[in-house]
Amino acid sequence: MSHENNSISRILLKIIVVTLLFISGIYVFYGIRAGIAQTIYHKAKVRTALLAASLESDNGETKYPAKYDDYIMDQCDKAQRLYPYNYRLLAWGADEAFNHSQKVASGDRQEYINVAETLCNNGLSLNRYMMPLPFIKMQLLCLTSIKDGTEYWEQFVEWDYWNSYNHAVLAGLYAAGGKFGKAMQSLQFIKGTEDYAEANKIVQYYWDADSVMPVLQ
Repeated sequence: MSHENNSISRILLKIIVVTLLFISGIYVFYGIRAGIAQTIYHKAKVRTALLAASLESDNGETKYPAKYDDYIMDQCDKAQRLYPYNYRLLAWGADEAFNHSQKVASGDRQEYINVAETLCNNGLSLNRYMMPLPFIKMQLLCLTSIKDGTEYWEQFVEWDYWNSYNHAVLAGLYAAGGKFGKAMQSLQFIKGTEDYAEANKIVQYYWDADSVMPVLQ
């Protein structure tokens, strides 16, 4: 009886050891993949930064090579295939693509916007509150509808309510949509913060040139 018990114990021990080794192997496998994906992410960031510096022209504008949007998408795609949960990579790619959509010729703009939208939505599906993903989403929505962009940002502000920058952005959105009463309320909320002055300038920019917008004292 004792011999049988020892045999069973040895078998159970072997099963436990094999199971632990298998689980450990899975963690190591995905750890390596995540590490490679992270390396791709950092290399892409460094390369784009160096590229921007090397292509800086005399008038301060950066001339990017053709199909640069393909490079952004390709790097994100490579890293995502290895490790699909890196929302920071997606945030970088979306931000990079959207920023360049504002700098390139109008004929190339939509390609960058499409890349930014795809990466942003993928990132938000992993982490809906990770900045700058919500900010990029708002900007993308504003390209076709200030109303939709404002409503989306209002929801984000409800989540991160005590961040003065969020209210500063909201003030600008209200002003862009002609809702100056709400814009002034947002300005009042952030009065005395470092974000107030710039937000006030933006609101004044949208104010009717023939009117005198009240400035908070």
